[in-house]
Amino acid sequence: MSDSGSEKNGRSLLARIGLLLQEESEDQWFYFGLFVAVLLIGAAWLQVAAVMPGVAAAGLLEEDENLEAIAWSSDGSQALMLVENGLASELRSFDDSGPSLMAVAGFTPMSISRAGDGWIVGGSRGAMASWSGSGLFTPIEPSWPGPEGDVISISANSADSGWLLSRDSEGLVRVHAFDADNVSVGASSPMDSSEMLSVHSDPDGVTALVLGYDMTLGNPTLGKSGEVLLRVTGSPRQGITVSMLHHSPGGLLHTVVWVDEAHWGGQVDALVAGHSSTLVLPQDAGPAQLQGLSGSAGAAIDSSGTFWFASADGRELTSVDWTEDEAEKHKLPDLGMTEVDSVSISGDSLQLHGEMERGGSGRMVIDLNAQENIAQSLERLGELLFVVIVVFAVVMAVATIWQKEFSAKR
Repeated sequence: MSDSGSEKNGRSLLARIGLLLQEESEDQWFYFGLFVAVLLIGAAWLQVAAVMPGVAAAGLLEEDENLEAIAWSSDGSQALMLVENGLASELRSFDDSGPSLMAVAGFTPMSISRAGDGWIVGGSRGAMASWSGSGLFTPIEPSWPGPEGDVISISANSADSGWLLSRDSEGLVRVHAFDADNVSVGASSPMDSSEMLSVHSDPDGVTALVLGYDMTLGNPTLGKSGEVLLRVTGSPRQGITVSMLHHSPGGLLHTVVWVDEAHWGGQVDALVAGHSSTLVLPQDAGPAQLQGLSGSAGAAIDSSGTFWFASADGRELTSVDWTEDEAEKHKLPDLGMTEVDSVSISGDSLQLHGEMERGGSGRMVIDLNAQENIAQSLERLGELLFVVIVVFAVVMAVATIWQKEFSAKR
């Protein structure tokens, strides 16, 4: 008996675990129950791990305010917002300390855009100004070829030159090129039934894309509809030319993002996203539908060239990596956002702006690096634990075989 007890006490931990798994005993039911519990915990873990990590929500505006536009700095530390408060539009800066009202006496803001390292603002009656992120606005006062229209959309890479949409007293919208001295003669949409909504300058400022709508492409009683995409070329001194690139039924196009030459094989100039379709604009070719995707509520592109699309209810993101063949779905946690109005990139974060369940406008901030961080991502931590379990199982199997084969020969 003493020899048997000594032999049992002398066995290694792996050998004792192996015997428990081989011999019939009350302990086997305990370990079987433990195995089932691990399976249940693993299933729950997979459900939780499917939710994208690094997501937080925060309020942005009060219930009676609407976010008309927001433009973030490249590092995500600061933003300029155009807010409609029920009485008028106002500008607010936003940083870590929260929003601050901008002093713009005598200036009625109507549009904003990033411009190089700062921002550019369009206002009523042809007013324009630039802002560096601190201090006061610097007026931009080029000469207009005729009566100044309201600047309802503006896009530039610097305060010296860019593109704008003006709306005159009769409601006619025209597109212009501008520089520090002159605003070009305006050009209308090539189709009388369509109207322009927003202008988006390319990174070099040589051309611009214009998004619009066409009332003949949908039911007029339902409001603006139809996909209209225009290209604008020219300069303030030489005049500009507008050509139609895309004209189709569907929901409005809402986003233009330009693609770096280092991504997508250098073959794609821009992504154009809308509520019904997602288009890529190849170099020297017409728009093409991005396969596997339909519409979205907002879109953006990150520093690696990955496209991100948000669902209208703020419950899901879709990413399209140019190095992969298929789109990937990402489930978002329920943080109270009921409707997404726009999407933007700020530094390494994806920002979803929209309506909150508790009222007012808010934002959902997604850290795009969190998915690769084991400390933040349950998916990555689960993969690490899986590797550990597999290694442990292999060691157990080898130990059991060793125990059977070599112990019997002693």
